[in-house]
Amino acid sequence: MLKAITLLALSALTIGFSGWPACREQQNKNDRPVVENQKADLPELKTLAEGSHSAIEEPFVAVIRDAETYQNLRELDQNLPSRDEEFFRMNVVVAAFLGTRNTGGYSVEISYGEKGQIRVAEKTPPKGSMTTQVITSPFKLVSFATNGTPPVTLSLAESFQQRAERYRVSTGKFTLSGGFAGGTESFQLKGKLNITRLGKLLTIGFALVSSGGQRERSLRDTATGFIKDEKIQIVEMSHGSLLDPPSGDLQASGKFLEKNRLSLDISSKPINVPENYNGTGSIVADLVGASAN
Repeated sequence: MLKAITLLALSALTIGFSGWPACREQQNKNDRPVVENQKADLPELKTLAEGSHSAIEEPFVAVIRDAETYQNLRELDQNLPSRDEEFFRMNVVVAAFLGTRNTGGYSVEISYGEKGQIRVAEKTPPKGSMTTQVITSPFKLVSFATNGTPPVTLSLAESFQQRAERYRVSTGKFTLSGGFAGGTESFQLKGKLNITRLGKLLTIGFALVSSGGQRERSLRDTATGFIKDEKIQIVEMSHGSLLDPPSGDLQASGKFLEKNRLSLDISSKPINVPENYNGTGSIVADLVGASAN
């Protein structure tokens, strides 16, 4: 179902070199989520976990809406808190990993921007401050409650964009059908994708607009998926305005055709609602360079 808010990912969780037991003790404190930069018209950002040491030592931001994708993330850092399928029925997780830093004093901040996007920033130690002389890998996970699948837009600090690649859509199409009149509408898709990979995981930022249809439609969303048997799978993502309500969420599958090209098939999930809309489409995108967002 359409999740109506446009958005774009920890009491302290310390996964230090000093040992795992302390980490577990800190994680238990996260049973009391911390409200993060709440705005009146936006859902609370609740801290699930945060700390200075993660097994994930490369910059990466994930937007996760399903238990299977989250489990793939936990395989990279088993000390992240467990969350089951029931949790993801009503919640989205934004996880941010800063990568390695040569000293302590660094952390990750996740908050709402002025336009409702989710802002992910690096907090650095003040000039001249005393810091622990140890390599760190700061991280933070937050969640927010949803009623549907809202598009998530991210505003990322430069630290989190270092490994992103920008793809431009060379061919794209989408067809929707259904509704009370049972009609069909087809249109072209153009735009760009921003992709960051981490092991089997990849986060895709979609910025797609339609052409040739009855009206302009768009998909501006961020979704994390995983690669299984050389095939990309995104279990759940927003449909933006590509579909009219009532309609199911989108899912995507595809693969890297070659080093510089990506193909994705997109389809809506079935829902048991009379006169609902459904849609299918595909895009092919070519690598054009590093992210400039």
